[in-house]
Amino acid sequence: MKQSADAGETSSHAWPFWVALAGGWSMIGFGIHGIVDRVGGRTNPFGLARLFIGLNVIHDAVVAPLVIVAGVVLGPVLPRRARPVVQGAVIVSAVVALYAYPLVRGYGRIAESPSVLPLNYGHGLAVVLAAIWAVALVIMAVRWAAARD
Repeated sequence: MKQSADAGETSSHAWPFWVALAGGWSMIGFGIHGIVDRVGGRTNPFGLARLFIGLNVIHDAVVAPLVIVAGVVLGPVLPRRARPVVQGAVIVSAVVALYAYPLVRGYGRIAESPSVLPLNYGHGLAVVLAAIWAVALVIMAVRWAAARD
């Protein structure tokens, strides 16, 4: 960003930053209001907080160390051109799996309302993971083809 020569100006951010900041915080406020607004008992803010904290703990205690170990183990074994692609695919796969975990487990499913979580989320997770690794394979194939030329 361009620094202003004006001594009274203390911010190095341009006006789009401040517009985006105000818009982002407005959306966050709207979301929090929707969570804590218990009109008709439709929300469960304590359950959401427990899930949010639990997923962060799982990420920090399980997923992140596993990804680091996978990177350290796979790093020396993989060819140099494939290493960043495979490590990136492992990281993306871990994040997608963590995000999909509550859906796959069916948390929030209500027997009286079959339209709540009606899909086979395990199958959907498998499809997304297959797509991630298919893209990784295509990227590696393109890299190897470019290296041959």
